[in-house]
Amino acid sequence: MKFAQRSFVLALLFTLAVLSGLGRAQGRSEWLTPFPSFTIAGNLHYVGSKGLASYLVTTPEGHILLNPSLEANVPLIRKSVEDLGFKFTDIKVLLISHAHWDHNAGAARVQQETGARYAVMAEDVAVVESGGRADFHYGTFPGSLYPPAKVDRVLRDGDTVELGGAVLKARLTAGHTKGCTTWTMPVNDAGRTLNAVIIGSPNVNSGYKLVGNAGYPEIAADFERMFRTLKALPCDLFLGSHGSYFGLTEKFPRRGAGAANPFVDPDGYARYVADKEQAFRTELARQQGDGRTATQAVRPRAPSVLFIGNSFLFGSGSPLRYYRADTVADLNGTGFGGVPALFKLFAVQAGLDFAVSQETVSGQGLDHHFAEKAGLIGRPWDHVVMLGFSLLNRHKPGDPALLIQSAKQVAALLHSKNPQVDIRLIATWARADQVYPAKGHWHGKSVEQMTRDVRSAYDQAAAASPHIRGVIPVGESWLRAMQTGVADPNPYDGIEFGKVSLWTHDHYHGSTYGYYLEALVIFGDLTGLDPRSLGKNERAAYELGLSGDQAVALQQVAYDGLMALKGRGRLGTFAPLAAGK
Repeated sequence: MKFAQRSFVLALLFTLAVLSGLGRAQGRSEWLTPFPSFTIAGNLHYVGSKGLASYLVTTPEGHILLNPSLEANVPLIRKSVEDLGFKFTDIKVLLISHAHWDHNAGAARVQQETGARYAVMAEDVAVVESGGRADFHYGTFPGSLYPPAKVDRVLRDGDTVELGGAVLKARLTAGHTKGCTTWTMPVNDAGRTLNAVIIGSPNVNSGYKLVGNAGYPEIAADFERMFRTLKALPCDLFLGSHGSYFGLTEKFPRRGAGAANPFVDPDGYARYVADKEQAFRTELARQQGDGRTATQAVRPRAPSVLFIGNSFLFGSGSPLRYYRADTVADLNGTGFGGVPALFKLFAVQAGLDFAVSQETVSGQGLDHHFAEKAGLIGRPWDHVVMLGFSLLNRHKPGDPALLIQSAKQVAALLHSKNPQVDIRLIATWARADQVYPAKGHWHGKSVEQMTRDVRSAYDQAAAASPHIRGVIPVGESWLRAMQTGVADPNPYDGIEFGKVSLWTHDHYHGSTYGYYLEALVIFGDLTGLDPRSLGKNERAAYELGLSGDQAVALQQVAYDGLMALKGRGRLGTFAPLAAGK
């Protein structure tokens, strides 16, 4: 009873604040205005108010509620859920876009009424559990505080929330809050799959200090990173944490039988993100006060990508070893280009700017890099992709224990230098010399079996560390190339006409074709872009002697391998740019 009374008082005080001091801003009164609940597409429904967006994802095993809104709006949300024919008490999972009061103040009440488990991005957990007091800007604003809520699951960038077949992916888009989250999910609607993007918030609120912010020193850099992330996301259904973001009231009346879904608006999404990025740049230029234009004031630092590994990355046994070495930084000074240089060239053709580095040592696993190279790799990278020894353990082939331990150690080191680093493992390919000759550890088994064993080891390594985002399916893509007739599966009996060999002369390392496929898969996974967009005139393929048809076939294999990943949304397309030297 005391809790209910306190909650009511807090809600009343907040409502008065909204409608008076805080509410002087146009549109705030719409936060409390009911809005018809409706199905957006498939199992994704709108259950929010006119001004504050809340979403219900329904499944046979219970439901997911995104954004519990103001505490005063919980009855409104409950009614909206019930009007759609669902039970409010069937909500099993609670999510938010960010930890501001207008999206989160009702969380404790929803938890109390439904028993839902609450999942929150790590950087916003302290704000949620302190009832807003830990917020870098609004923590001292009495009208911005709310009943604290208990967080049951801490999320990291790229984590997925799954229930009853629904898969939502959390993308950290920090700036508005330190843990601001944009949610993506594939929605099956009338036989087609739509990629929904629910933007957290790209807004620089009034009073935000982008320069010299003692409570959030990296705020400007986070906004820059956020816009890079948003621009790379493939979007069909454009949604957001406020209806005004995506034109809720304008689009809602256009719904109707036989009409195109007005919320399918990829162009509107692109315009919205571009407009908000320009607003950010203009405000930053104003705060910097140096007389530069908004475009000149912010020249975003190219996001950094570090490749950690061995000859499977620097391209042993192929022309890739020293290919375009001047385009990447070799931390060991060996002058290698390899797969990192291929990735760099793909990115340039896609209009992306990455600062690419590699730290690679022949024949070594991640244990070596942790023990001997920590001083080189222990820096604040934006992205890291890494792989271990091809047999998992040189002395105990097939044993994943060393990979699991060392991947966890390296990930912890990288995370300590940048808590927002995006770390991915590369599941490598089956070695023909380990499958076909009698001396091989997988002799008598198959390429498929070694591929599965290696992938299983990397999955275990990713699961053992909260800092590793996922596993890039390079080995499985090699296998797919063989299964679909693009590549020959057995180099020991000759290469069938019309097919390529992914292995080089030692039947161990990759050939130019094999490394090309590896780089395509990494490129697609890291950027979220469709490798098929590179096309038959792709620059690296031409320089390395691949035919246009071979390049297209390998691009298709990479695309199919990426799309086979659970929860993968549509990959973004692009028109390739001409690449200089």
